[in-house]
Amino acid sequence: MAPPVLRVTLALPPSVNHMYANITVKGRRMRVYTTEAKKWRKKAGWDIKNAINKARWKALDEKTVMEFWAYWPTLHERDMDNLLKITQDALKTFRVVTSDHYIIPRAMDYDLDRTDPRLELCIWPKKLEGGPPTILGATTSGIALSCDVCPALSATEDPATPTTGPPPAGA
Repeated sequence: MAPPVLRVTLALPPSVNHMYANITVKGRRMRVYTTEAKKWRKKAGWDIKNAINKARWKALDEKTVMEFWAYWPTLHERDMDNLLKITQDALKTFRVVTSDHYIIPRAMDYDLDRTDPRLELCIWPKKLEGGPPTILGATTSGIALSCDVCPALSATEDPATPTTGPPPAGA
């Protein structure tokens, strides 16, 4: 049986623009991973395997929620959805899920971290969720949310100030 939540911290993946190279083989055009993307997948694979082994996670064959927080190295504008393709493919390749079509991605927040840019993931089977987070009511600094699955949602969100991401495992 899979544990309720899997937490993984990965290096920021390359954007879709830097993920693929176009090549021609025997007159046929193909898209292949760039060297940068291959290096990221190799490192991400080790990080994912370590998290899976630590949590004794079994690959899910059902709808799976993936909340993610990005910590960028600079203030340069980026799209959160640019992180999804290679990340979801890695989660399938390294057996977090049996197919990436099961993954329901949720971009939770982003922030600046010049010293440790990263992507933090919080993953669990959707059936554990029991529905969307309950809105407890508006506050002066945002909306208070409550969710039994991922403690990161159990705090008051301030839209003007990015959150710090999911709490450490065991918190």
